[in-house]
Amino acid sequence: MLLRNPASYKSGFWATFLFSGQTSIVTSTEPKRKMEILSSDHDKDTLNVRLRFAEDDTEPLIEINHTLWSKNLPMLLWRFSLKNVSRQVLEDVKTYMFMDFDISGPRSYKDDMGKFIPEEKRMNFWDENSLFVSIVSRPDPDGWEISAPFGLNVTEDQRDLKNNLESGPADIASGLQWNVGNLQPNESATIEVVIASAVSLDEVSALIPEGWKHFGTKMR
Repeated sequence: MLLRNPASYKSGFWATFLFSGQTSIVTSTEPKRKMEILSSDHDKDTLNVRLRFAEDDTEPLIEINHTLWSKNLPMLLWRFSLKNVSRQVLEDVKTYMFMDFDISGPRSYKDDMGKFIPEEKRMNFWDENSLFVSIVSRPDPDGWEISAPFGLNVTEDQRDLKNNLESGPADIASGLQWNVGNLQPNESATIEVVIASAVSLDEVSALIPEGWKHFGTKMR
């Protein structure tokens, strides 16, 4: 989810911004010449990864920090932050999270359904086998999209997701978008995400506040 995935389409966290008048796209599938792993450590429950991104032949522009926690619960807590490590303002920063759950595995993932609930700013996925997945964040997402995995895309000319509310049954993936705005040198922005799963909508809904409670104790 953090780095190159075998299917070579979008997954994990991405970002776009304007630097010196040009659009930069930071992807989870960057070659090593652009994305450097500064550190990676973990214990039984938590993974911490720190990355640094630079365009070709430029000074480093962004440091990216991931902290993920999960233990004996059907949920993942994920804190993601961007820090401007350049000497210029990064303008109109947008960051994204792309996920393709393939619920119930390769034999039945083509019956997946997805729905974004605007009132709750929550993304739900499920299939005919009654497995539900929900994604929520702090701050709330500014954009979202549910589409075929290879159709989920961000380009220099199209940096906003489509804000459609539902899709499926089909092979689908999800995208969430946060509009960070300008980042001054040494300024950071942080996104916190809870991903929860259960066998009914009521059960997965009950896990969301529990996830935020664990965030307060496990992600200090």
